Amino acid sequence: MRNQQRRERFATFWEEMPFSSDAFDAEQIKFNPPAYDAFIAGSDQVWNYRLSQNVDIFLLSFVKSSARRIAYAASLGVRRIPLHLRRLYRQGIERFHHLSMRETAGIRVIEKLTHRKVQHVVDPTLLMTADEWRRESVPVEAPASYVLLYSLSASKTILGHAYRLAGELGVPLVTICPRYDEEEYPGTLIRDGVGPREFLTLLAGARLLVTDSFHGTVFALNFGVNFLVIAYSHWEYNNRIEGLCAEYGLQDHYYEDRGTQPTMPPEIDYDRVHALLAEKRVQSLAWLRRSLEN
Repeated sequence: MRNQQRRERFATFWEEMPFSSDAFDAEQIKFNPPAYDAFIAGSDQVWNYRLSQNVDIFLLSFVKSSARRIAYAASLGVRRIPLHLRRLYRQGIERFHHLSMRETAGIRVIEKLTHRKVQHVVDPTLLMTADEWRRESVPVEAPASYVLLYSLSASKTILGHAYRLAGELGVPLVTICPRYDEEEYPGTLIRDGVGPREFLTLLAGARLLVTDSFHGTVFALNFGVNFLVIAYSHWEYNNRIEGLCAEYGLQDHYYEDRGTQPTMPPEIDYDRVHALLAEKRVQSLAWLRRSLEN
């Protein structure tokens, strides 16, 4: 029932998005590509060969015309490209007219591979301001003050850390992950059935976010919410979040779990962070407009 509610909320959100009337699957776009003036590839790990069987599509290899090829905030997600795939990446990326990426670690990999300059830009979700995202949210029942746990791994390790930090602050722990057992951690409030709009509300209203998610961290930055990233030493994709924290001078909000207890993160000077974010947002939008015009 709860999963059904979540699916319905996601479906409603998608229905309200202004998509084009035409949609293409992998086979269609390879053998019958549409006639557009420009194609934009991006963003979240679209060039990660471990997550996609169609990296060539996101390298825009199907574009046979003289249409403009743009990479906006493309993400690699891995630290290296294996030898047997380097030719595919090199040939695909060399055909782009304009190149930008989201992570500095990925930029270094691609610049070394192709000897091309790559622009650093913000994640597409950061092109919208916090107020613009708030207008997309809906009311959600929640405590006046709470710690929010948003975890992709749903590990008991991150739950234990979040539960302890909530206890230190003297507030309830709220999680939107339904795979946890309420009886094992008394007082934890599980909010399942959450769709995108409910997610925005819960994250924006949190006193502290505990997360292992890149986009959880991104939205915390945008909304001005204090956060603690719990990363796992065996994850190769940590460089995405680690680089994001370093970009805004928030390395002390990034904790790599090696069996020790993370401490309460300090409060964030969001006047400084948001001034930097506003500058990066303007630069990124200007780069994207120039790429479409030239």
